[in-house]
Amino acid sequence: MDRDGSLVDSPADGSPVGWTGSDGATWRVSQRLVPGGLVQTFTGKDAERENTVRFLADGRLRLEVVVRSARLPAALTYALAYAPALLAPDAAGAARGPSADRPATAP
Repeated sequence: MDRDGSLVDSPADGSPVGWTGSDGATWRVSQRLVPGGLVQTFTGKDAERENTVRFLADGRLRLEVVVRSARLPAALTYALAYAPALLAPDAAGAARGPSADRPATAP
């Protein structure tokens, strides 16, 4: 999914397809299932981004990102973990659901 919410559609067999992002940049995109998750690869004129999405046993979703470009001194790597709102604990440690009067908390 792009920043504007548009979907990236590609074959399930991992074959790359052309795609244009909301900023007008063109990419070759492939997606493939791996044990426990999904790998998305975006290859552009001078950069590549690989997203690996994994479903963790505790119910969280982990996004691992690697960005490679000749303009970077080394690959940029980071990971984010997302907890379902219904599993996020309150201050006392009890599971709670989302509420309009309470902001969501990060894990």
